[in-house]
Amino acid sequence: MAGYQPNGRGPNVQPPRWTPPPSPYAPPPPRRTSPRLPALVFTALAAALATALVFVLIQSPWNGEDTDDGAGAPAPSGSPSPSPSPSPSPSSSGPADDPATQPPDHPLPTRIEYRNVQDPAGFGLAVPEGWQRDYVSDLEIFYTPDNREHLIQISVETTAETSPYDNLAGVEQTVAAEFQDYNLLGLTRLDAAPFGPAELEFTYTHPRFGPRYTVDRVFYGEDGRRYALLAAGPLSERGRIQELYHRALDAWCLTGCPSG
Repeated sequence: MAGYQPNGRGPNVQPPRWTPPPSPYAPPPPRRTSPRLPALVFTALAAALATALVFVLIQSPWNGEDTDDGAGAPAPSGSPSPSPSPSPSPSSSGPADDPATQPPDHPLPTRIEYRNVQDPAGFGLAVPEGWQRDYVSDLEIFYTPDNREHLIQISVETTAETSPYDNLAGVEQTVAAEFQDYNLLGLTRLDAAPFGPAELEFTYTHPRFGPRYTVDRVFYGEDGRRYALLAAGPLSERGRIQELYHRALDAWCLTGCPSG
């Protein structure tokens, strides 16, 4: 049985079951645990137990600390898998960039070129040309061109116990209490199924980078793991951040990712 895709649809998609026999892709019944642990120090245990979005938001580079350049970009491979989710383009409708806000230190090009990569951690996606893989662990991977002023983050959770929506609801409560000038733009279920994908969208002010825009989608993959794909960058480039976010999701795949 195929699992949920980022857009909530796919071949033979069925919701997880709670009665025997359990679906091989359904997570175990929820226990009274935090949906995602907002750790101040990233440890191997935290990586194994939770998608570390809150850690990333609180720790480097969100507080302006420097990071290493990482292991470099993987060899390009994989073409976008079928998905009905539209990919915004510079000419498409939707939220536009806001030049009235603080300009970025390293602005994105007006026209973004993309390449398809198959990450060594076992998934494929599209990233802008020139973006490098910034490795934290097999459960926490970034792609960035500029020390994470702009970034795509992929988090992998192997022991997830909550729905994507409940997971993001817990994250939202944490970041709302932590971030300067926090503003919730949306917390949305993208599928009616209990464990269908969900999306969180918000802005805040970063102490180094200034006004920031973040959008995060959480979903279960056909391998039974829970994934979070997040894109973030200057609020003045909100439209282009959304574009690269949707392009990454449209190209998402776990197996059979064609090269090119």
